[in-house]
Amino acid sequence: LVLEAASGEYRGMLTFDGQSYPVTAMAAGPSLTGSFAVGNERYPFEAQLEGEVLVLVSGGNVYRLGRQATGNPLAGGAAATERPVGSAEGLSGRWSCQSGEGPASLEFVSPTRLLYDGQPLDYQLGEGVLTVSTEWGPMDYRFELAGDELQIAGADGTSLTCGRGAPAAQVPGAMAGGTGLERHLRGLVCSYSASPDGGFSTQHLLDFDGQGRVWYGVETAWDVPETTGISRNWDNGENVGTYQVMGVNRGDAIHVQFRTSSGTARVVTVEGGEITELFLEGPNRHYSKRLCP
Repeated sequence: LVLEAASGEYRGMLTFDGQSYPVTAMAAGPSLTGSFAVGNERYPFEAQLEGEVLVLVSGGNVYRLGRQATGNPLAGGAAATERPVGSAEGLSGRWSCQSGEGPASLEFVSPTRLLYDGQPLDYQLGEGVLTVSTEWGPMDYRFELAGDELQIAGADGTSLTCGRGAPAAQVPGAMAGGTGLERHLRGLVCSYSASPDGGFSTQHLLDFDGQGRVWYGVETAWDVPETTGISRNWDNGENVGTYQVMGVNRGDAIHVQFRTSSGTARVVTVEGGEITELFLEGPNRHYSKRLCP
């Protein structure tokens, strides 16, 4: 459930069992009261945040997990009171992760949809297995959940260590042994991608201060029938780091260091002594000032 404040109320999208429904709601503390649209019909709901679980009440029933339904997708059938094997209840919400490529964000937005670094992906849960639908087909990842710690490992070599509410990293003002060339890389550079249907888009952002410190962020936007919105991830201490500029010619290295990971970018374009484009190795992402909003 993704909501944004709009004219004294909240508007957004409820994604349930792979389907999305426009939502309007009012908030009072941890409680929500509102309705969602299915075609030309609207269905009321109430929601209460209980720890890490958002409990939805609609059609006279209480739901803590996803259900298959028609018409009102939250109405009909017996209420679910226990979390069975394969429920996304314990995983729901946003996670701050570290991978071999650096900081990453992971958010389980519904029982069948997640966002990885802002990219929407469908998934299914089994006994300790997360099956993600990718452009190369379904991929299985083993996971272990212990309280607020989540470990994910895949046969493709992917390894993620995730936590909720990670403390802010203490980052010095500049990377030790700075070259003095950091002033040539200042401000935002951005990378952009979009889903084939254009309904979702993701922008990765690196913000350099010109003195050796860098911030990493992700913005995910959606534009589907009856609603639009944007989700930003800039407030995580894991996303603050330092950088070194080794040269200002094409192909020269830029070393980036975050709290528990590091990476290397290459200079692509320099204009008037300012680095305006770079290529980040590892995730193979092209960043440019021209791609920023």
